[in-house]
Amino acid sequence: MAINVGDALFVLSNQAIMDLSQHYPAETVIKAATVLHNTCLDLTCGQFLDMSYETRNDLSVEDYWPMVAGKTAGLLSACCHIGAILGGADEAARDAYRSFGHSLGLAFQVQDDIWYLGGRGHHG
Repeated sequence: MAINVGDALFVLSNQAIMDLSQHYPAETVIKAATVLHNTCLDLTCGQFLDMSYETRNDLSVEDYWPMVAGKTAGLLSACCHIGAILGGADEAARDAYRSFGHSLGLAFQVQDDIWYLGGRGHHG
């Protein structure tokens, strides 16, 4: 069921990106689509790492960062980056928004994991 839902969400996200062509030049849509597709691949890799770490007790901080970078940080980074692309930001501003989203995602995931490890919440 989860795979089916994930596939549907992937298709919907691609349809939404393609719908941008009604309001944006093709070059802008391609930039946004490239960010979306790279992020989907990064999310898949991050989720794979997360699942492969579930039974391990020997993880280091060096193991942790790539996992969270490919999950929440990747998603928030992409949202900020695509927003900057669609807003017409220049390259430097797009990089700043992408970096902000990445840092925000890392901070969010660390907080979520600390909350989970403290037994107070749901891990995601």
